[in-house]
Amino acid sequence: MRTRRSVFATLVTLAASLLTSAAGPAGGSPTAGHRLVLGKRLIGYSVDHRPIVAYHLGDPSIRRVSLVLGQMHGDEPAGVTVVKSLLDSDRRIVGVNLWVIRTMNPDGNRADTRQNAHGVDLNRNWPYRWAPLTGQYYSGPHALSEPESAAIHRFLLHLRPHFFVSLHQPLHAVDTSYGPKANRRFGRRLADELGLPHAPLRCWSTCHGSMTNWYVHRHYGLAQTVEFGWHPRRAHLIKAVPRGLLRALGGHFGRPPGG
Repeated sequence: MRTRRSVFATLVTLAASLLTSAAGPAGGSPTAGHRLVLGKRLIGYSVDHRPIVAYHLGDPSIRRVSLVLGQMHGDEPAGVTVVKSLLDSDRRIVGVNLWVIRTMNPDGNRADTRQNAHGVDLNRNWPYRWAPLTGQYYSGPHALSEPESAAIHRFLLHLRPHFFVSLHQPLHAVDTSYGPKANRRFGRRLADELGLPHAPLRCWSTCHGSMTNWYVHRHYGLAQTVEFGWHPRRAHLIKAVPRGLLRALGGHFGRPPGG
């Protein structure tokens, strides 16, 4: 019985540590290996029960919150590299209250597939203009049917970031064609800072069930899709892109701790 209670206590402690949220400066100590992370939040699980985790960086005293999502489609790894670079940096992030998510599709990332483990394209699974699509862009049985989409949806409604950037491949552009003027200006600023063209990415006719379109349509904040090419240079993703993202969000890298 004593052994059973000990195992149960260990499991409870582990669960509590995983569920620790960092809504502000009291959100927890830095994550192991990421000295400048303020805290993290387990926001959900994938179909195959892999965790989806958000990390808090920068200056939590800044009222406007920003969010960068590294990956939605599992065969588009560039954004994961960008977010990992932000997390691994030894330089403080100044001027921006920033959350980052490496991937919202860990199953697709592991399998190198666009879709999640149910075969759903998560960027066709959102409520705005959702439609029953099949094939490569299978949109699921209904909007927010997938645990990954539902988890990010809950997190977005809680966090309400003013700036929201979703990183993709391979169209090599920033979509500056949708939303109010402020959103289009934000897209142009992102494109300029990242050295990418401004281009309308219209999904042939209508982008059914896309995440950033849903976010902008609901007037929660400014949201943009950034598309890298298929084979961006790793050095560019590690060095130039994080700097450009921070500048577009109103921040920059500061000195290393103790520097």
